[in-house]
Order: sequence, then C-alpha cells, then structure tokens
Amino acid sequence: MAAAADGDDGGVPTADPDELALVERFAGAVTTFDSGRVEADIERILALGTPAFADEFRSTMGATFVADLQASGSVSSGEIVAGPTLQRVDDGTSVFFVVVNQQITAPSAAPAEGEGTDGSGQGAQPAPQSRVVRVGLLVQVDPDRDLVTSVQVL
Repeated sequence: MAAAADGDDGGVPTADPDELALVERFAGAVTTFDSGRVEADIERILALGTPAFADEFRSTMGATFVADLQASGSVSSGEIVAGPTLQRVDDGTSVFFVVVNQQITAPSAAPAEGEGTDGSGQGAQPAPQSRVVRVGLLVQVDPDRDLVTSVQVL
C-alpha cells in the first residue's frame, strides 16, 4: 500500500504500516550480521529488496566483502534508535529516514609472544573489542511491491 499525503495544505504524509514494518526489518537486517553466517545474512537483506536493489547492493559490497567479513570473525547487531520516519513520497516511492545503533564485536588480536600471560604460564585470552556506530539510513520503498528499491547510508 502507498503512503498518503494529508491533502494540499503542506501536511506531512502519513506512512503506511506495511512500509514502516518493511523499513524496520530492513534497517535491522542491514546492520545485523555474523561472520559465521554472512551469506545467509546477505540473502535476508536481498529478500527485502527489488532485483535492481539486489544488483546494486552486491556491486557495492565488492568482490572480497564476504571473505573479509568471514576472516574478521565479527558479529554485529543493529537497534533502531529513531524512526523510521516518512520523509517524502515522490513519483510512487516512499522515502524513510531511520537511525540505527550498530554494535560491532570483533575478536582481539592474540597477544604477542611473551605478552599477556595470566600468571600460570598460559597466554591470557584476548578480550573481544566492541564499538557502537550510529548509522543513518535513507530507505526508498516501492509501495506497490513493498520492497526496498535503494538505500543511502548517511
């Protein structure tokens, strides 16, 4: 279903609940991954978009994205902290703004030889490194198909 404008009085368009749900699922999917199942995570993202979006997404990832992510051992989870908010409806597409906190956890590098011993002669296990990145997304939706047509990371 399409978002509807609130008349010609300059009112804010009203977001369709199905589109809001799609954008929420997409924002979570695109910021949540596990290096051990990255290919399934990518398929989950692509399933929410049009074929043209899938082609663009794969092109943007680059040739080594999957291998690099698998080698990193990283895990990420996304949590929406603002939105999604309908920004505009143009030529049959709806554009939403959403902000996600993405927590990325990666294993630390092993300590150098002779460093990090725990007093028992054994090397201490390195603690995982974690950081939170705030990501702003503009997500364009085809309301007739309820699929993502493009995303812009801000």
